[in-house]
Amino acid sequence: EQPTWDQLFALGVDAAAGGAVAFTGETGDSWVEITNLEQAPLAPVAVVAPLTQAGRIWVVAADGVWTTANFGVNWEVSGDGLPSGLYNGGLNDLTYGPDGMLYLATDLGLYILPPGESVWQVMDVEGAGRRSMESLLLTETNPGQLWVNTDDGVFLMFVSQ
Repeated sequence: EQPTWDQLFALGVDAAAGGAVAFTGETGDSWVEITNLEQAPLAPVAVVAPLTQAGRIWVVAADGVWTTANFGVNWEVSGDGLPSGLYNGGLNDLTYGPDGMLYLATDLGLYILPPGESVWQVMDVEGAGRRSMESLLLTETNPGQLWVNTDDGVFLMFVSQ
């Protein structure tokens, strides 16, 4: 399946730290808010949508990793396998690997969610251990290289393509 480049997602946070996800299918000409503001993610920090799964969206927020498979009609929190100590600000960033693996940067290390699975698993990063992971970067030019930013350095790990 080919990527749909005209679909964009954006995060917003109000003064009370409530979060909203907005969607456009028109390259930004018009936007639609797709979260229920009465049950919105708390202080969202990252939004990720796979290139080949229309409607699937992941949001990292202070209160968990939120996901929808239908453009926000229904949302659920995906937290099985994550220590409760990560909530309230310990979930930092999320990215998709080229093989569909989800990578989650947390204050307690790197967690992965394999395709089709529902339980997060801790992943050891050689040289980085279980230290705080602040952000992640995968690029299209080197899709097998995951850059992991920590509080004391940047680490490179190789992932499946």
